Amino acid sequence: MTSFEGLSLQAVAAQAMGLAANLETFGASLFSNGAKPSGMLTTDNELSPEQQKQLSDSWNAQQSGLANAHRTAVMSGGLKFEPVQTNANEAQFIESRRYQTEEICRIMRVNPLMVMQAADSSSYASVEQMFLAHQTHTLNPWYARFEQSAEAALLTNDDIKKGYRVFLDSREMTRGNATDQATYLAHMKQNGFMTTNEGRDFVGLDRFTDPDSDKPMPAANLYGPKSGTPAASDPK
Repeated sequence: MTSFEGLSLQAVAAQAMGLAANLETFGASLFSNGAKPSGMLTTDNELSPEQQKQLSDSWNAQQSGLANAHRTAVMSGGLKFEPVQTNANEAQFIESRRYQTEEICRIMRVNPLMVMQAADSSSYASVEQMFLAHQTHTLNPWYARFEQSAEAALLTNDDIKKGYRVFLDSREMTRGNATDQATYLAHMKQNGFMTTNEGRDFVGLDRFTDPDSDKPMPAANLYGPKSGTPAASDPK
């Protein structure tokens, strides 16, 4: 980086991922056995190395591990237990890891929810909108790139003139619950945008063999009789 040029996206991503990796290493060291003592035994008396080892082994045998959690410690010989306080940097460790996850997601244009990091306050409705936002802002731009690249590489000018296109079907990503699907399919069929069999394909059901199931049949009260069918005449 110079005074005239900022960091490239690749450099920013490398820094963010490097910091996340360092936090992972620091966390493994911080919470592994013996990486940092939870406290110290102190005394005003001089202890030989053998006495220190014997005291340490005895203390660990009685107080270390989940099975010995919250046991009452009895000390003699002027011993005192002094807990080691966590400093401010270590106290922010979890928050720092969370932020780095969000930072990497930001670079990749991925909502943290998609990597199982939920927001502090989110409802079902807001989560549903987040999924739609992921489809719109993250996946759709890639879909467009793949479609355009495939068309340029696979289709000839004659193919394009004939109407051939490359289209990635992303309906599975935006499919709602059963009620929303039923409402959507009813509107599509009622307005003539979808046939009965296309609707059954959408929900994974077998097609009907009736030929009319492959014909769009909009509601007559919206569009009148089907084209080519005369209206009933007044017998009078």
